[in-house]
Order: sequence, then structure tokens, then C-alpha cells
Amino acid sequence: MILTSKVERWRRLVVKYFPKAAVENALQIIQLESGGNPRSKGDTQPIDGLLAPSIGLFQIRLLRGRPTEQQLYDPEFNIAYSAGIFKAQGWMPWTAARTLGLVRDKKKKER
Repeated sequence: MILTSKVERWRRLVVKYFPKAAVENALQIIQLESGGNPRSKGDTQPIDGLLAPSIGLFQIRLLRGRPTEQQLYDPEFNIAYSAGIFKAQGWMPWTAARTLGLVRDKKKKER
């Protein structure tokens, strides 16, 4: 995937917080999740009855016990927080990771 300049501008911070082997994947996820726009806000309609918009570069959901919307709009905070999620859970939390083939779809075929 060719990264846009809007995504490439965050490379320095991604390198700062993500393991070296994960940097290119992290940048690709930024491209698919927010297009490199740190003010991006998605999922603004309720999903399964829950209104929890996704905020910033990595589109982190606003859920109880998580950082505030203002914190998540800060690019460095968003990248650092996302690196922590990645270190704990891998790429599973991001829909873009499934699109990129970094994780398998959660749905299993029932027999």
C-alpha cells in the first residue's frame, strides 16, 4: 500500500511508540482508519445500541474507562495509546487489520 503524505507525517511518532516490526502495519492502519486526519471522528451512530464514537488517527472508541475525546484527538497521545493496545492485544481491535489480512475475522463457521 502506498501511504499518503497525510499518513507519512506521523511516521516519526509511530516509530517512537511501536515496535520496529509493526511500524509499516501501524501506518497502514492509520491510513485505513482515519486517512491520517488526527481530528477524524467515526462511528457517530449507535452500534448495537451503544453510542461510542471512534476518535483520532487510530479511531479509538470512546468507552468508559478510556481516555477522553480531547486526549484521543492529540496525535501523539493517540499513537502512544494505540501502541499500548497493540502490545496487549495485537492488531485484533482494528477493523482495518482484518482488511489488511493482519488478523483473521472473529466469526467462525458453525457446523
